[in-house]
Amino acid sequence: MGMQLRELLSRDDVPSIVVGGISSDSRSIRPGDLFVAYRGGEFDGHDFVDEAVKRGAVAVCAERAEQNGCSIPWIQIKDVERTRGSLAAKFYGYPARSMHVAGVTGTNGKSSVAYGSACLLDSTACIGTIGWGKPPGLCPSALTTLDPIALQANFRALVKRGIGQAVMEVSSHALDQDRVNDIAISCAVFTNLTRDHLDYHQSMQEYSDAKFKLFERSELKCGIVNVDDPLGRRIARHLTQQDTRCLKYGLASDADLRWTNVEYKSNGIRGTWLSPWGRKDFFIPYVGEMYIANAAAMLLVASYFGMDFQEAVEKMETAPQIPGRMEFFFESGLPSTVLDYAHTPDALRSALEAVRSHTTDRIVCVFGCGGDRDKGKRPEMARIAQELADFVVVTSDNPRNEPPMDIISDICEGFEEPAQFFVEPDRAKAIEFAVSHAQSGDTVLVAGKGHERYQEVGNLRMPYSDRAAIQKVIGVRI
Repeated sequence: MGMQLRELLSRDDVPSIVVGGISSDSRSIRPGDLFVAYRGGEFDGHDFVDEAVKRGAVAVCAERAEQNGCSIPWIQIKDVERTRGSLAAKFYGYPARSMHVAGVTGTNGKSSVAYGSACLLDSTACIGTIGWGKPPGLCPSALTTLDPIALQANFRALVKRGIGQAVMEVSSHALDQDRVNDIAISCAVFTNLTRDHLDYHQSMQEYSDAKFKLFERSELKCGIVNVDDPLGRRIARHLTQQDTRCLKYGLASDADLRWTNVEYKSNGIRGTWLSPWGRKDFFIPYVGEMYIANAAAMLLVASYFGMDFQEAVEKMETAPQIPGRMEFFFESGLPSTVLDYAHTPDALRSALEAVRSHTTDRIVCVFGCGGDRDKGKRPEMARIAQELADFVVVTSDNPRNEPPMDIISDICEGFEEPAQFFVEPDRAKAIEFAVSHAQSGDTVLVAGKGHERYQEVGNLRMPYSDRAAIQKVIGVRI
């Protein structure tokens, strides 16, 4: 694949060069590529032009004017950060136009709904935190919503594989930064809104407004909305006023998809769906009340894409677990272990309540908090862990540029005396301690990292996996 730079930029005042690829990450530049440079939140791409040149870039598109006599053509473009997605879409031939795309936003549940929906549907990919591709064979992702250049490349790869539908996670950051503007999203899903990312958005109102943007898009044909959430109510009213189809789910009496007769079993949840397609008894192989709402969203996404509701309910009975999302591991004679991505106060509360609904013995909770992020949630998460678990192990979780013990000290300020907790900064050792000190009937919740395969220390991602740590402790292949 290649394109004339003049055609890509729609400008005659640039050199006649064919570019073979496009990237804003200097580490991924290959010979013949165009390097896109801009100042981001943590790094300034202009500082990496020399590296891009050494790797074979043939031109640079940048926000700033040329610096230090660059040896390859340097084209200055206004607001290149927000236009790079458009350049990538054009370069890759607007691949998303060949697909039907649903976008999922909300504080919690995005990954579960995207992955679970793709598992129900044929020829459907998921794109998001867990990875991208057709489940279960996913390629890893770096962010909830990818860099818009990488996103367009992934859509191109999916189209080449003959995949015609995708369910993608859409973060508040991506909406605020216009990273998905060049993806036509015909169906938008809202799961919930709780405290998160206040280091970025500054206030819950800003955070809420960012999520709302997904439902203001002109191409939207349908909204799938949790109306048990106040923002969901606001979104539903907006869609109704715009005469946009709105499928509502929740316990609210006016929800289109509701549930009743719920029973929590050791291996999942039973109940009855109340829907526009009639009553239907269900079993879902998931853990926790929040997964009923997630499952409802999955079913409505599947229905939007044309799947028969009864068929979807039946197929969900044997659906795979969501990687790193309330993922249960059992080994005879050992405590049960649950791996979850919960890294916000509300998510931790939901995870612990979910575990409690499926067990009658003790709960041991292992968690930490990320560095360089919202510090206000640290003591709050300690209070929640102390309230809902019988014993707590505090550890590290992506300390980034903060000393791990400083983060742990902030967390421990939330414990009230007397508190049953233990501090172990080494995360693998913390998991080993928790499992080895729990009894066979207990459940250990390992919260925070879920599917992640790294620990962020400084500006580096060090190889690390909670799943691998659990595997080592319980001694079975997972």
